[in-house]
Amino acid sequence: MSSRVVLDGVYRFVTDGVESAHRQAVALAGDGVVGVSGSDVARQLVMAGLVDEISVHVVPVLFGSGTRLHDDLGGHVGLEVVEVVPAPSVTHIRYRALDPIQ
Repeated sequence: MSSRVVLDGVYRFVTDGVESAHRQAVALAGDGVVGVSGSDVARQLVMAGLVDEISVHVVPVLFGSGTRLHDDLGGHVGLEVVEVVPAPSVTHIRYRALDPIQ
């Protein structure tokens, strides 16, 4: 498992677990926001209960393959809609994570 922390274009590779990557990213962000892209790292953070919000961008295309974010979560995560921004080619939905993984 590895993840990376990006600050001003500098990458820091973290290989000692998602909790460590989260801790380092929060420390580097200070009062800022920590954003994560990449389904594997995002899934690990959700499973560890370290995600406050999830943004989903829905496009009107269905793919037959790829990495699935929601596979093997090991339980359920309650979500509350915070914001929906529709556009002709995409709908942006922001959710607040409510419940830890069961």
